[in-house]
Amino acid sequence: MTPCLRVLLLVVYFWPAIGLALSKQSQFNNWYYKNIIPNPKFRDSFFKSDDPVEKNIERIQKYFHRYSSMEFALPSLRFGVLINNANYHIYRSKALGKSGFDALQDHLIRNDLPLPQVVIFTNKDGYKKRPFVHQINRFTHAYNNLSDFVLQEALLYRDLGIQFFHPLNAEVFLPGHDPFLIQDELSWESQLSDASLFFFVDLLERLKFKPFYSKTDNFFNVLNLILENKSVLFHCTGGIHRTGMISMALRLIQGGSWIWEFPFPIVVFPGGKRVELYNHAQVEYYLHNSHRYRPENILAVQKAFIEDPRFPQLVAKYRDKLNSLKVESLAKMEHKH
Repeated sequence: MTPCLRVLLLVVYFWPAIGLALSKQSQFNNWYYKNIIPNPKFRDSFFKSDDPVEKNIERIQKYFHRYSSMEFALPSLRFGVLINNANYHIYRSKALGKSGFDALQDHLIRNDLPLPQVVIFTNKDGYKKRPFVHQINRFTHAYNNLSDFVLQEALLYRDLGIQFFHPLNAEVFLPGHDPFLIQDELSWESQLSDASLFFFVDLLERLKFKPFYSKTDNFFNVLNLILENKSVLFHCTGGIHRTGMISMALRLIQGGSWIWEFPFPIVVFPGGKRVELYNHAQVEYYLHNSHRYRPENILAVQKAFIEDPRFPQLVAKYRDKLNSLKVESLAKMEHKH
């Protein structure tokens, strides 16, 4: 093999790492970290002692964001907190299974966060093990993703009294690209193990819809389940694409500075591809998807937000509740200043 060919193969192999290195030299660092991440002088310039605490916090929150990749984050589970106020505790993660939920439960207790009372799963995996691949991945992050994690979670949540919505008992299945595309129906029988068939047998007999079938209503079904409950965790398999689209939709519903356009786009290079980010909602999506970024997902959700009449209804009903400030946070700010 010639030296040039070896160099070329090395570049191809390490291109994602090269792209990540380039992104660290991008405008994301040059502008965002220097100007937006809070520092005392910059933060205090927005705090006015004559104003009520609520007004000061509102002013500060227009400039500083707690991304779910940072807020009480647990990277091994891709866990983060989207909303944590008097009205909602909204969490996101990857597939959990028993071991993942045990780790999450400990994490929530340590951070004084409540357990979710509702869990929503939006993919087709997790109803049976993928035997050969599952064992190969025993010592990787993919191990749990290839297990029968839905069955494990269903058993856990039943004992804990947590409501569990998944594609066999609710119309919540989403495609991993454009969530508003209608896909061909998948064969649900091929997705289930004998154990899952036995556990979900009563459920399967009562099915009045097509499981693992995506239609435009499904995306709004998931959003409504989240917004109609107080303490919710939603996840797909990897906690990246489907979970990312739902998270972004919630940020669009929140509005305000989440969707204000930056003075100029932040340029990043996920997987070596040049991508421009125009607002905080897009930045948050990127932070969870820095290697497998799908710009078509962002475009699909933003297009639906503009065109679908159901989004304005959600905004009118839930925006204020999503953006309200937690009472404990107010007390801490008052004590601090």
